[in-house]
Amino acid sequence: GKVAQQFDTVIVDASLPAKSLYLKRGYREKESHQIKTENGKTFAVLAGIGTCTATEIIVAEFYKGYPVTHIGEKAFYRQDQITSVTLSNYIQVIGSYAFYECRSLTTFNNSHNLYGIQMHAFDGCSSLEAISLPSCLGYIESFAFSGCKSLVEIDIPDQIRFINDHSFSYCNSLETVDLPSALEYIHY
Repeated sequence: GKVAQQFDTVIVDASLPAKSLYLKRGYREKESHQIKTENGKTFAVLAGIGTCTATEIIVAEFYKGYPVTHIGEKAFYRQDQITSVTLSNYIQVIGSYAFYECRSLTTFNNSHNLYGIQMHAFDGCSSLEAISLPSCLGYIESFAFSGCKSLVEIDIPDQIRFINDHSFSYCNSLETVDLPSALEYIHY
């Protein structure tokens, strides 16, 4: 992605970037780990929420001076207390199982630079009614929105060429899906 080409090391952190806000809510910071990337650039990955019990999550743009560009795998896995998430515009990828079974999640404000939604990212988010996908979104992986039983409407951006298998399975309330004319492949 665009941001990944501008920085040197990946920082995988087990804490939220909005540190001061979440320390007040019972959150404890954990150690960071650095991982080199192929292009030798630096960015932050939100890997988890520690002991935070907040219901409204706002992902800040920077953590320790690095842009937060990824929501890591299982970052909010089965966090039933979460009702609302707002991503910064630096977020490019939502990792596998990132919001898996966040059953109280009703509001999700996306990044305008989101490029990818990985497997099972919103699987089982049964209260999520709508999600707006940015025009630059490039892919939706398998089971990304599976089990979003309250999801009524979704607009697929024009840039999407591929939608993987079961991306919208068990979306019982889904009434409208606007597919782009450039869509080449839907795996079922």
